[in-house]
Amino acid sequence: MKHWSKYRPFFLAAMLAVTLLTPRPAKSANVNLTILGLFPGSSMQQRAEAIAEAIRKSTPYNVTAKTSRPGAKHIMAAANDVNTMVVSLSPAFLSQKVLMQAAPKDIPKFKVSALMPTTMKAFLFFVYKDLPFESLSEMIAKKVPVKMIDGGGSAKLANEILFQEVYGIPLSDVEKWGGKLHHSAGGPAAIPLLQEGQANVHMVYTGGSFQVWEEFNATHPIKFLPVAQDEAELEKVKKALPGFIRFHWAPTRSKLIPAPVPTIGFSEQLWVNPGLDAEVVYNIAKAVIANKKLLISLEPSFATVLNDPVQMVEYTKSDPLVPMHPGAERYYKEQGWIK
Repeated sequence: MKHWSKYRPFFLAAMLAVTLLTPRPAKSANVNLTILGLFPGSSMQQRAEAIAEAIRKSTPYNVTAKTSRPGAKHIMAAANDVNTMVVSLSPAFLSQKVLMQAAPKDIPKFKVSALMPTTMKAFLFFVYKDLPFESLSEMIAKKVPVKMIDGGGSAKLANEILFQEVYGIPLSDVEKWGGKLHHSAGGPAAIPLLQEGQANVHMVYTGGSFQVWEEFNATHPIKFLPVAQDEAELEKVKKALPGFIRFHWAPTRSKLIPAPVPTIGFSEQLWVNPGLDAEVVYNIAKAVIANKKLLISLEPSFATVLNDPVQMVEYTKSDPLVPMHPGAERYYKEQGWIK
């Protein structure tokens, strides 16, 4: 035993080396995840499926994409499941639209962390070119009797809040000026009303292509106008619609935009449960960026955020109700996108 004490430090060092050098299974290799895209058949569902494919391609994780309607019960159940991710509207916006359907006692249970935005939905305000105003605020100040499509659904709700809280009038006042409100869905679904002259003003939230409006412009000349162009208006927007930020429609978007047009918008986020392992979230963020070209090819609306990673991170931080997940934050800092 006397001789053993002499060699004991060497023995312990050897055992430590064996322990450190022995391969171990990765802590987060055996992970089963669900990614939920709200609204069946929507671009949110398509983005959820595309992200699932990117994660499967670049990680060992098992990922299943599903879809669901955006009821408060479904959203909160998903948000409270540590292995479920959700592609959906801004939580701040949902807190006004969807969660108000839930019992007040349930709302504090709605806790999510932001991983990254999946697209940017910006306010698109366009009108017939011959109308006598050059911004939304001027249209309201002059009480121009326009024929307006309210966008339906969540767009209608946002427009009602915008008119009431930022400009101080109900959206319905448009009809008091001699105008007309069409309660119709926005985007391409609104084109027949515009073509037939039943409408001449359209407000819609979009992150998509301008091709349909370029084609429309060939027969019905239109112009895109500013929204909340000064800082005072923008601050009112942020207060009334938490999570909304400044957005500029750039000339690179379309030949219909000769100069940048200031407007507002919000991001549709990929949310994760705060309890999801930080290493898993780090690897998901890394996988999405590594497969940027694949994601954009599967769902072009990804281009609104993935082509500018610094801006993407700003969008990730834009929702006051949702802190960035530490795993995502670590990856973005390593890339130099967060200082």
